[in-house]
Formats: sequence, C-alpha cells, structure tokens
Amino acid sequence: MTRQNRRCVFGIVLMRTLVASLMIVHGSDKAINFHVYVRDFPQVLGIPGTLGLAITTIAQLPLMIPVAFGYYSRLCALPAFAVLFSAFVFHHSLRLHGNSELALLYSICLGVLILSPGPDLLTMLRHCRVIKSQTTMNATSGERQAQGKTRTDRTND
Repeated sequence: MTRQNRRCVFGIVLMRTLVASLMIVHGSDKAINFHVYVRDFPQVLGIPGTLGLAITTIAQLPLMIPVAFGYYSRLCALPAFAVLFSAFVFHHSLRLHGNSELALLYSICLGVLILSPGPDLLTMLRHCRVIKSQTTMNATSGERQAQGKTRTDRTND
C-alpha cells in the first residue's frame, strides 16, 4: 500500500471513529435523559414522539458502536443518517441556525461515511504495521520452509 493510500485510509478510519464517538455521546444523553426528552420530542412524518425518540436513541447509541470499529459501518450508519437528515428537513425546516446546524453536519459526515469504502480498525492497524497480520506471519514461516530451515533447524546448527 502506498503512502498516499495509507493516508486516505487513515483519514476515513479517523473520521468514522470520531463521528461515531460523537454520535455515541449525543445518543447517550438522549438515553440517560429519555424521560426529559420525551415530553418535547417532535412528531415527524406521523411517528409519535416517544417512538421517534426511541428510534433516534437506537440509531445514535448502539448502532454507532460497530461504526466506530468499522463493522457493518455503512449499514449501521444508515438509520442515523435517515434520522438526522429527516430532523434537518422536517423539524428544522432546512434552516441553518441554532441546533439545525448539528443535524446537517452529522448528516453530511454520515453520508460521506456511507458512500466511502474503508477498512475496519484491525485492517487499518495492519496496514500501518502496528500489528502483524496472520498472512504476513505465515509468509515468513513459508519462506523459511522454502529455504529448508526452520527455527529448530537453526538452533541445532
């Protein structure tokens, strides 16, 4: 992998991890203070406020954990994107002031994550050579066997 590709992949992984972490913090506040938010949560697209808040909390809290680690990140980011984009369009009426900016910002970031391919966290660490992959370890042992000497043969010499 070239240096430029590594930087691009690292940028995608960093963005995915940071956006997912921010969404987890954003969703955990809704989960902790559910009884407070349920009173003022708006009815959007005919969905009652309690159900809408539950869907929003699920999309922002437990579904963002796999996104942070890169497992099924596109699939898990879709509900959060749908919730936040519909909040920007229907609740905030496409206005760019106050809390509507956060909904738009999160929607854009999640949309980019949905459209951009990227490896999971372990693959990224392997590319950066932080941890060795199993194929790399097998290749080095295969090279030793091809030379006719294994580790035990070297110690016996």
